[in-house]
Amino acid sequence: IASFESSLVIDLGGTTLDVASITGQLEQISKVKGFDRIGCSIVYDEISRYLESEKLNTSNAYIHHLVDNRHDKSALKVAEDKRDGVFDAVNSAVQKLQSKVIRAVTQVEERPHNVFLVGGGSYLIETAIRKHFETAKVIMVDNPQFALSLAIADTIYSE
Repeated sequence: IASFESSLVIDLGGTTLDVASITGQLEQISKVKGFDRIGCSIVYDEISRYLESEKLNTSNAYIHHLVDNRHDKSALKVAEDKRDGVFDAVNSAVQKLQSKVIRAVTQVEERPHNVFLVGGGSYLIETAIRKHFETAKVIMVDNPQFALSLAIADTIYSE
């Protein structure tokens, strides 16, 4: 990363979105912003409301199954007559989260050279981020849900 390049770090968790704009290799942190109303819980809450309205299972484990299989309607474990509605509700919830994240992160940086996705919810927004920042290099870090804790541990124990 060159000293003039701007990088956007997006950390999407269960209940929060934290975003930072960094110049170079941590040479300057230009802007940091936290959004306490944007997180994966948006997806789970939306899906849960829909499932409840259809008198279906609203457990987190079931919702997790639906989210994990959101690209394959036939993999959804739901009655055939409910499948289309559930599939649409799941994808609508994910798209709602993606839209909120895009609006939020562009408040921090509109044209980054690099985008780093960290946090457990990164897999839900990766496609939308790649599309929105099509000229940037988008990197989904390995084990994004553990990226922050691993980096802290590395810093502490490398001394």
